[in-house]
Amino acid sequence: ATIPLQNLSKKTNRICHVAIWDRNSILVTMSVQPHGHESTVNQIGPRLPAYCTALGKAILANMSESEQKIYLDGVDLVAYTPNTIIDRPSLEKELFLISEQGYSVSRKEVLLNQLGLGASVMGSDGLVTGAISIRLNNEDEDNDFMAQTIEDLTQTSYQISLDMGYQPVKMEYSF
Repeated sequence: ATIPLQNLSKKTNRICHVAIWDRNSILVTMSVQPHGHESTVNQIGPRLPAYCTALGKAILANMSESEQKIYLDGVDLVAYTPNTIIDRPSLEKELFLISEQGYSVSRKEVLLNQLGLGASVMGSDGLVTGAISIRLNNEDEDNDFMAQTIEDLTQTSYQISLDMGYQPVKMEYSF
């Protein structure tokens, strides 16, 4: 994941993260800084809520229905900002949309000055294993840069998934 994420960070000049699902939340495991601050930090944490972060929503949207239901049944949807989705039907609708479009957006849902885009990473078993995200600036919202970044992000998550052994189409063998 390191090289593709470094390339994404350099191309967009934005901070990128990798996270995994751990104990009903998101655990950030790597951060990559762009040009001028070039560094890759393997880390454990911070731990973030899943329902209001780009990383978390990318993972939740690609879980099985039963796993998603267990999570939603057990989580208190707390508003971190006025933008946090705390209505379960609205959140479920957004998770469905994310699963269809292939990326998530957190629109200032945890911090008022922070936008994020996320995309899931799939493993060799075809199941979601984590997610990557890119932190955007406020001026990036809903413009051409954001549209291009979504394309770059989803291509990067797909490449990382392939690198992890993901096979988008099951091979059928007959003898």
